[in-house]
Amino acid sequence: MKYYPLELFWSEKDEGYLALVPDLPGCNTRGKSTMMTHTEMVNQMLQNPQVKAEYEALEPELALLDELLRARQRVGLTPKEVAQRIGTPIRMITRLEAGIGEKYSPSVTTLRKYAEAVGCRLEIKLVPR
Repeated sequence: MKYYPLELFWSEKDEGYLALVPDLPGCNTRGKSTMMTHTEMVNQMLQNPQVKAEYEALEPELALLDELLRARQRVGLTPKEVAQRIGTPIRMITRLEAGIGEKYSPSVTTLRKYAEAVGCRLEIKLVPR
């Protein structure tokens, strides 16, 4: 699997992350760009076969990331509030929510603490293919 450098920025105005992938044309918002929804951005990026292959390979990790973010947003907490509930620095929550991947793989204990902080319980399943 090939990895590409990702520039990730937090936007207070948009209350979300903005991501740039400089090494993959069409996967950044530098220069003239219009604001689009996450779904529109993903659909645009998936037009690139190389991006689509990488995206599909990361699908399990992305599904977990999506679940983490939805659980936190469902209870109306900020990353800082989750960090306070867990008793960890905010950078650890930011790293967890920014992506799982090869460089950072959280422990089951960390995922359990996160789940408890957002009013959930952690459930891990093995699903036959």
